[in-house]
Amino acid sequence: MNEVRPLRSGRAARLLPRRALGVVAALVGSLVVVSPIGPVPAVLADDDGLAVTDEATFRVDPTTGAIHVEEILHLTNTKSNVRHGNMIEKPYFTGMAVPVVAANFGVSADQNGKPLRVEVDPSDGTAYTRAMVHLANNLFAKKSTTVTVRYDVIGALPRSEDPVRATPAFVFFPAFARGDANRATVRVVVPGDWTVDLDRLPAGMTHAEAFGNTILTAENIADPLHFTAYIIASKPEQFRVIDTTDREGNRYRLRSWPVDGEWMDFAKRQVDAVPEIATLIGQPWPVPGILTVDETVTQYFEGYSGVFRPETSSVDIGEDLDQTTMLHELTHAWFNDRWFADRWVNEGLAETYAGLMLTQLGGTPRQPEAVGTSDPGAFALNDWVPVFQGTDAQETFGYNASYLVMKSITDEVGPERMRAVFDAVAHGTPVYRWPRQGGNDSIDEVAVRSDWRRLLDLLETVGGSKQAATLFANRVVSAGERDLLQTRAKVRAGYDTLLGALTDWAPPRELRRAMEQWRWNDATQLLNDALATIALRDQLVARAAAAGSTVPSNLANQFEVAVHATFPALQQQIRDLLATVPSPRPSVPATTTTQPPTTTTRLPTTTTTPRPTTTTSNPLTVSG
Repeated sequence: MNEVRPLRSGRAARLLPRRALGVVAALVGSLVVVSPIGPVPAVLADDDGLAVTDEATFRVDPTTGAIHVEEILHLTNTKSNVRHGNMIEKPYFTGMAVPVVAANFGVSADQNGKPLRVEVDPSDGTAYTRAMVHLANNLFAKKSTTVTVRYDVIGALPRSEDPVRATPAFVFFPAFARGDANRATVRVVVPGDWTVDLDRLPAGMTHAEAFGNTILTAENIADPLHFTAYIIASKPEQFRVIDTTDREGNRYRLRSWPVDGEWMDFAKRQVDAVPEIATLIGQPWPVPGILTVDETVTQYFEGYSGVFRPETSSVDIGEDLDQTTMLHELTHAWFNDRWFADRWVNEGLAETYAGLMLTQLGGTPRQPEAVGTSDPGAFALNDWVPVFQGTDAQETFGYNASYLVMKSITDEVGPERMRAVFDAVAHGTPVYRWPRQGGNDSIDEVAVRSDWRRLLDLLETVGGSKQAATLFANRVVSAGERDLLQTRAKVRAGYDTLLGALTDWAPPRELRRAMEQWRWNDATQLLNDALATIALRDQLVARAAAAGSTVPSNLANQFEVAVHATFPALQQQIRDLLATVPSPRPSVPATTTTQPPTTTTRLPTTTTTPRPTTTTSNPLTVSG
């Protein structure tokens, strides 16, 4: 039984300009009017007198991979003879143009069993061309006939402009019929031991298992002119397979078409670079077991040059021997939704690190282009829709803008600090951590999967970026999220003030939790509570020092575990302690004794007890 392999949305991918599949033209006929002065050719419109029923069958050859095509066209001349005095005008058809797959071989036709003359136009670089079929007999008014067109789809060679492929291991081709509305049927027959990808099929096309085959069927097609089923199928055991390892022992299975050894050699060189990519990122290769890398062209149809699937540890990569694309997909082993929840983050990092790796290997990466809000398809990166759901303009903008943002930040902070950021992501290290003795943090670790908010915190706090917040405000967040960034900036500034005033106290855990979780209203309350408490503590410290005493150690512990509801009690406790510590007495000058005159005179010495200096930190009010 065939394996149905769906293509999931939201996959990691790299954009490529779509290859031209072209548009299948409608059937064209030649209308000729018979009169005493001879035939007069005229152009036939789509619905001008020729009724067409088209039954097209595309059958995959299990041995060669070629697709055998047969179209049965039932033609009826719906025009009527017209009498003009002693003349009869008899409209008739002499032939028609039938669209065929450009990668064709041996196009032939017959009319009710009689061979017909066929002329095939050269391909224009798209997946389609046309065959001019000349009828054996003119098709006069109210007459019908049947024409059968046959040909084989042999597919183009790897790295050809024509995207159609037909090999013993893999096929990708368009299936269509061009009859009138509700009078067209498409049938595709695939051997039962091939894997069929059904996700890209048009709505309404059914599949069934019969006679050892998978049969895909679309009947009574409402709009045949705009109907095309793109068939993707493979026979895994026919792929050329090489199992290989890199110098670190990471394992890969490379699968290419039998006719493309050049691609296999190329893929082997790229996976050998994985240990260098791991060093650049600072984290070990995260794929357990074997990473499978398949040669395909299906993603070209979808508009992408490569696809990484973390759930199956596999990569679909194009035939074009594009080193940046291969490195981009390999870096998605790290940069996928297991680490980062946002599509733009994963794509921007994958392209950035593919470029860094390409530079190390002696290549020249492409540079991101400047982007603006007036660009075609422009949007805030947080609004980027999943794969397959955006327009070409939106996808182009999203890939370029995400690359621009992440490359700018990586260039600013450098790979070493970015490694520290990735390490914090990989291990769930809190952004607002406060290590205790032994290196443990006093708040729990956070989830490993990060969104754009945690990434921004890490880029600034761990990476030391000064431009990340501006880039996020200009390119990442939507209009409704900009206020969130402004509140965050105020709280973080107040938090820095608090850290500067803490001395040997730890910041409140709940404040750090609120900041970690971007609960800025709660963080604002807790920050103001903490600043007010530290101001009282500073008064107590100064007065206790003047009295030769110290502040009770339990206050620091209470401060660290305080929440908004318990801060008032803590502050009152400090005020009560202030009331019990006596104010320092005024300083009394020491007695000065005048010595009898001698040959040496000493200057008077005055001993003064220093007056303690009281430093009061005013609470910083941070409004939300």
